[in-house]
Amino acid sequence: MNVADFTTDSRPKDLGAITFDLKVNFSQVFNWNVKQLFVYVTAEYETETNALNQVVIWDKVILNGDNPIIDMENVSSEYYFFDDGNGLVSNKNLSLYLSWNMVPNAGPLTDHSAPDRCRFKFPDKYHSSRQ
Repeated sequence: MNVADFTTDSRPKDLGAITFDLKVNFSQVFNWNVKQLFVYVTAEYETETNALNQVVIWDKVILNGDNPIIDMENVSSEYYFFDDGNGLVSNKNLSLYLSWNMVPNAGPLTDHSAPDRCRFKFPDKYHSSRQ
């Protein structure tokens, strides 16, 4: 979708949303010193104007003692892709990856990312949300 962005200038900007499946088991990550995990999915892509664009599209907090297994299908992105131009339409080099912050009871917060990435592309034409 190409929409007006009233926060910058009057030129239309690309707005995108996706759905995805996510299956991960964090049971091995928790121990006595892990208070919670902040889990998030990031979309990463390149455009002609920006070599690196990163957008967090989904997140979740898992407390120690909560179910550490995420098994979701057809999840809609919580947050939209809102590009600063027209870099989403026909973009064939987008990737999703899973990351998490381990929040300890004592000590430093640590960042982690899954080694695998899911690659996909956006459509070649704009779609209206009214379809």
